[in-house]
Amino acid sequence: MHVSPYRAPERRSRKLGSPARAWRDGPAGRRVYDVPWPAWDRRAPSGRWSPESVVSVEVHGRPIDVAVDRLLDDHVHVCTPDDVGDALLLLPPGDVLGLDLVVLRQPTRKDEALEAAWGRIAWDVEFRGYRGPALMLDAVDLSQTLHWPRSLTPDDVVELERLRDAGFSVQPTRRGHDVQLDATSVHRWLLSRTVPHEVGHWVDYRRRVLDPLPDDASPVEYHALVDRWMQRPRLEREAFADRYADAMSASIRDALDHPRTDLHRHRPGGTRH
Repeated sequence: MHVSPYRAPERRSRKLGSPARAWRDGPAGRRVYDVPWPAWDRRAPSGRWSPESVVSVEVHGRPIDVAVDRLLDDHVHVCTPDDVGDALLLLPPGDVLGLDLVVLRQPTRKDEALEAAWGRIAWDVEFRGYRGPALMLDAVDLSQTLHWPRSLTPDDVVELERLRDAGFSVQPTRRGHDVQLDATSVHRWLLSRTVPHEVGHWVDYRRRVLDPLPDDASPVEYHALVDRWMQRPRLEREAFADRYADAMSASIRDALDHPRTDLHRHRPGGTRH
């Protein structure tokens, strides 16, 4: 049998685990491989970013760096560094203490196929001399439509209603629900929902790990608290972040509808390339 010199049969198809094969392989097919960045605390993710700029904003009297990732042609950052800084400024000062890096991130195609998300919190990031947690907001392709299944869990029903409240157009179809994306609704959602939700995870971590930790604690004590926090069910941690976001989103949404001029501004020398 003749084998083309340009094809290596032992190499896997690049469609494995992608939406192109999802109809054939089902959920198991989507787990053929994973995003090649298994844990934020194992390697510094700065190597996979291509920041066009790093903007410093002032939040509660201290600077926070916002790294703005270079975009693909069909994606946009619907939030600016000022927008994120204003949203953080509306949260209690103690809740954002220690959260000193924000990344307006361009997700890879594989990220979007396997781990699509509005945003996330990275727990241990190394970036230009900084090491610590980072709040990440993903760029969005506004031409896409979010497809929700017809069968929804109670949590899915609540989340879909939150999307409607944020201004998204949700259209029922024969197979489920289609959520249309537009810049205004995504902007409102990221600032009033995603930001406080991810900060809620940080607040949960502070209250259960950092705050109980004595000043003279050993690494063993610290890791024991971290392990205890991580061993809690994921749904319990998500529920805490949802409750925090529910409590904070109304004030952020009101501020978006009635913008003030006395919120944060760039500190001098705010942009670094």
